[in-house]
Amino acid sequence: YYVEGDAGVTLPTYRKGGDKAAFDADWAARNTSYGYVDDDKIDFLEPNVDRERIANLGKNPGQWSFKNLDDMIGYYEDVINHYDKWVGLNDDINSVHYNVGQKYFTIADAHGPGLAYYSTNNMGSNNPSMSGYLERGWLALHEVGHGYDGAMTYDPKMNLIEIEN
Repeated sequence: YYVEGDAGVTLPTYRKGGDKAAFDADWAARNTSYGYVDDDKIDFLEPNVDRERIANLGKNPGQWSFKNLDDMIGYYEDVINHYDKWVGLNDDINSVHYNVGQKYFTIADAHGPGLAYYSTNNMGSNNPSMSGYLERGWLALHEVGHGYDGAMTYDPKMNLIEIEN
């Protein structure tokens, strides 16, 4: 990519299977406002307020904690794969149920709606932190589930904005 006037800042980026220690060190050294966690199915634009929490994943494990970023990415991949299967999506390009693929973009938005939200552009937490997405639990299951609830049909006769759980 090219940034006009070289004014851009490259974010510390972690990809599944990458060097977590190098990611943590890069983010700590440059102290950027965000770090980026990238996967085929979901991305996280992590605010600096969560940098220490991410650096310490797995150090004081709780029941819902992730061991590391690969564990977190794997959890979200598993959730998305299960949802795809449960709604009948497949890999046959000629099928009406063909999974064209999607990618969730997850952010912290201190001025977002509700506790957390799903929109046409992203899903996020209404908080300066993404702490709710950094552990297994209801928040992740619910917001990812909105990608399957049919709201994109915009049918005024059938309100499909909220998923049934």
